[in-house]
Amino acid sequence: MADVRFPPFRAADDFVLGVARFGAPDMNDPARWNNRIINNLLYYQSNYAASIVAVMLLVGYIRPLEMMIGGAVVAIVFLAFVLASENRTTVRRFKRNRPGLAVCAVLVASGMMLHLLGGILVFVFGITFPLLCEHHNSHSERT
Repeated sequence: MADVRFPPFRAADDFVLGVARFGAPDMNDPARWNNRIINNLLYYQSNYAASIVAVMLLVGYIRPLEMMIGGAVVAIVFLAFVLASENRTTVRRFKRNRPGLAVCAVLVASGMMLHLLGGILVFVFGITFPLLCEHHNSHSERT
């Protein structure tokens, strides 16, 4: 563990502003395309990590409740997927054979849960609000 080092940050000119150096890869050679993407991710991994943290902090500052709810839903769906892959052979095989599709499935399921969560909250509010009003009215009539 002593030999593990944090990769250096790359210059902004190299990471974002250096458009002149970008050349479109050959789309007919998927092996070279994948190799180029992986090398790019490895070379700029510190810059990408810092960008992700900055965007998450900005969104968390602007919309903190939605960020916490979204993070909780994604974590719950991800944990459910991990538990399912531990207990179900078909899910484990799917995750091993198609990892990209498995990540997409977790993200789609998280999006669906967040969408349904809004409807669930409206439904629960529709049930509890009249009860709260009734409780408030009956309590104020006694005093």
